[in-house]
Amino acid sequence: MTNILFIPGLACGEGQWRSHAEYFSANNETAIFELPRHPGLSVRGHLDALHAKLDVLRWDRVLIIGHSLGGNLAAAYAHAHPERTEAVVLVDPTGDLRGAVLGEIEDYRKFVRDWFEEILGPAAAETRDRVLSDLDDVGRESFLSTFEAYRDYDFSKVLKDRLDLTLCIDGEGVKGPDSFQRLHPELKRISLPNVGHWLHLDAPEAFRDALKDFSSL
Repeated sequence: MTNILFIPGLACGEGQWRSHAEYFSANNETAIFELPRHPGLSVRGHLDALHAKLDVLRWDRVLIIGHSLGGNLAAAYAHAHPERTEAVVLVDPTGDLRGAVLGEIEDYRKFVRDWFEEILGPAAAETRDRVLSDLDDVGRESFLSTFEAYRDYDFSKVLKDRLDLTLCIDGEGVKGPDSFQRLHPELKRISLPNVGHWLHLDAPEAFRDALKDFSSL
């Protein structure tokens, strides 16, 4: 039996992982940890909240599956607490954000909706509706504060000593120079076709197959 913790990305609700948590709960212990939405909270604060979550669950070891910024948090937690982390699965992770520039944002709602529409890519209508609905539930201050916190954190080396215990599942296509895929070319990577950023919603069976091959769940 494996303890599996799912971490949604920024502005993503736990419902985006519920079906996978239920699926794998047949033979494992599963739980979902949402990124805290407290403005001004640092990545260190998120790491502490994640550590506290595992203490509440009484899990000594855990397989962490994180999507987008949730993948960044998973990687940082494994780096900070290798004794608690069995393995990490990065689901289309963001990578190092220190070079990211948002610029002036006059209309926040239009800005984030256009951004998410772009990275949804060829997503199914159901995926698109769920993602945009979750996005509408997150206020400007929480969204931008969390993004800034992750932009101020050095993620470039958090995988350096964990590559043998890390899998990246993403969509096809070229990734940016500061993505984990480019920073660590040796990172084990499985790319799924015809999916957007929320590939675990667009291709749930293919995602589960990739996960099983990696972790023998």
